[in-house]
Amino acid sequence: MVYGGLIGTPDSVKYLPFVPPTRITADLKFPVKELGPSVKNAYFKVGLIDCFEQKDIYEQYAIYNGLNTALTPFEYKASTTATKGYTLFSVGAGGDFANKGHVVCSIYLACTNLFNTPYMDYMSRFKYYPVNYTTERVGVFNMGRNISFKLLVPLDFRNG
Repeated sequence: MVYGGLIGTPDSVKYLPFVPPTRITADLKFPVKELGPSVKNAYFKVGLIDCFEQKDIYEQYAIYNGLNTALTPFEYKASTTATKGYTLFSVGAGGDFANKGHVVCSIYLACTNLFNTPYMDYMSRFKYYPVNYTTERVGVFNMGRNISFKLLVPLDFRNG
């Protein structure tokens, strides 16, 4: 949690710019020593990121950057309104595949933003972009669901 503000100043400049909102991160990892005869060091994990709404905004940002309600209404609105909170879930699994006691490969699978939650981080510089007429949203939202796969194959040239 980070909080920053000025005492004895008008509300428009009371809060410092680019102070991140409160955020909770939790991860649970469940290790499994053996999963069958050939899978070792396996694990399953679940995770959560809960980012609160940021209401404490530095409203003078729009004025100092020359944003005008008539010329740039979307950017002006983005710089003077709160950024909504969001909750993201993730899952993952992985392990080593062995043959005759030697690791043949390691495989890892992870999925972040599991439920494809649309969100815009308060610290994103892309939230000031104009409206996207395809989605009818102001700014550029962060990445949606992301599934990643990792394969590690150890190379051992000593036993030629």
